[in-house]
Amino acid sequence: CNVEFKRKEIDDHGLICNEKIIKCLNGCEIEIKRKEIKEHDLVCNEKIIKCEFGCGLQLKRIGEKYHENACPNKIINCYANDIGCNII
Repeated sequence: CNVEFKRKEIDDHGLICNEKIIKCLNGCEIEIKRKEIKEHDLVCNEKIIKCEFGCGLQLKRIGEKYHENACPNKIINCYANDIGCNII
């Protein structure tokens, strides 16, 4: 980065420098600039998220689609929907 500081302050600056390359905090092993970590966090497959259907499960984002098909709180249509039942 273009910030100037005293040599003795290099360690302190390294803790906040937005240009510093850091590893993803979710454990996916990607190395990314600190200033880009928030964007990455929104799509990181290793990020722990809560079930969107409110069952209380916390899972890695990579398992979200699998859990969606098994979550007991997901709203589904009646099995007879294709023959006329419109009850959800």
